[in-house]
Amino acid sequence: NYFGTAFSLSSRGDEVFLFSANDEGLFTGYAHSAIFRATENGVSIIRHVNGNGKEIFVPQLGPPTLEINRFTAFPDGYPNSTPLVEKAVISEICYDPFTGGNEYIEITNISGEVLPLYDTTSVQQGGDPNNNWELDGVTFSFPGVQPTLQKDERVVIIPKGLSVDQFKIDYLVPQNVRVFGGDEGYEGALNNAGEEIVLLRPDKPDFVVGQGIVVPMIEVDAVNYDGGLEWPQGEGRSIERINNLFVGNDSTNWQRSSNEKGTPGAENSDQLNGFDLWLKNQFEENGIIGQGTSPTDDYDADGITNLEEYAFGFNPREVSTMENNFMVQKIKINNEAYLSVKLNINSLPNDLIINLLSSNDLKNWSSIEQIQSIVNQDGTTTLEYNHSNLDQDNRPFYRFQIELIAQ
Repeated sequence: NYFGTAFSLSSRGDEVFLFSANDEGLFTGYAHSAIFRATENGVSIIRHVNGNGKEIFVPQLGPPTLEINRFTAFPDGYPNSTPLVEKAVISEICYDPFTGGNEYIEITNISGEVLPLYDTTSVQQGGDPNNNWELDGVTFSFPGVQPTLQKDERVVIIPKGLSVDQFKIDYLVPQNVRVFGGDEGYEGALNNAGEEIVLLRPDKPDFVVGQGIVVPMIEVDAVNYDGGLEWPQGEGRSIERINNLFVGNDSTNWQRSSNEKGTPGAENSDQLNGFDLWLKNQFEENGIIGQGTSPTDDYDADGITNLEEYAFGFNPREVSTMENNFMVQKIKINNEAYLSVKLNINSLPNDLIINLLSSNDLKNWSSIEQIQSIVNQDGTTTLEYNHSNLDQDNRPFYRFQIELIAQ
């Protein structure tokens, strides 16, 4: 009852907008929004910042909870849990095939058991087992009566009208892999410039006034690729999910297939991750190989090495500036003067270590252990150290050291 009857949210999907206003009630121009699909009862939608610093809204991992007046009892709130990765995922997409090739979408069962692809809510509780899982972005519903995916099974979906047998021959698909094509394939086409592909499962039907019976479709997995701006480029090859247990709607969890035809129905290509994957996407996928592409090189000659561009989330092919990333200033805490040293980064990749070093002579450097790591509301991270001994005769020098660690 915290908000009374001010608004309500629909479990069939809804939109929330937040606007700021000044003391006179006039809008300041700031706005923030969240748009979500149908949601399972008891599961909340959370804001998640992916590896490229982009925010997405996804279901939250963890058991359903109910917290009464949490805004009053806990004014600082709770940190979000990790995103929920459901029992099946979109594991490969070929949206821009080579000349004469075919589009396809691969789905993988990661549940560890046989997975029903239909509404499993009992008929007594209002369920309808005739409602099957679907794809959005193209038109497709898994065919058959109460279809299932076997444990660890991969299936491939190709455009309607294409021959399944010929596709298997052309793409070397293992014979035991199910391919949905012919009369059972998807309708529509994948946009080379970008598309959102969503795997959906049916909830039990609802009666909605003015609409009749409505079947809410709950998002299982989503991939919103952009055709190569931040995501791996297709250009004749598929894009492959690197880790099926990580969020799908994150470009850093995808790579361009090393095989011209991709790997439909089979294990994905050898997986790159972290800096190696970033390096490949930034240079090789843009036709740049060799000179200027090593970690210590500065390809765009802006004074920032490729490794530093990776750490700060910059584009290594365009001139960037660190003007707002590194700050040294005097501050006061409880009326005591401090020297504050701060470094702002987009988000700290897990294959980097950043240390703060100090020196009095620029020759001998020592590591500072008291550095704080603060995750900001916009998803960026601030590394901060406050030095309290402002001795005019003993002024320290500081530098940040970025180290790439083996994965």
